[in-house]
Amino acid sequence: MKTKIEYSIELQDVPKELKKKFEELSEKLAALSHYVEAMSQDLEYDNIGTVTSRIDRTRRRLLQVDNGLDDCDKTMRDYGDTIRELQKQQAAATASSEEGANDA
Repeated sequence: MKTKIEYSIELQDVPKELKKKFEELSEKLAALSHYVEAMSQDLEYDNIGTVTSRIDRTRRRLLQVDNGLDDCDKTMRDYGDTIRELQKQQAAATASSEEGANDA
């Protein structure tokens, strides 16, 4: 059974953390690519059970990558929503202070 672990970081650290996550996922995909290439060569030497077991293991690892990408997608969307909200608040505060200055 899987469970999700979430944690909080400073807003300005989100892009840096996402970059690290993308790099990790890229490394996993590169390793899987080599693994799949090796499987194609193993067809000549290994039995069907061994190869199908490797295929299953590869698919599970791909699912982990997919889950990681889903986490990145959700984080990016939340980050964008937060940035837009902060910009709206900042624009409203600027407009409010300009109105106050014009009234004086």
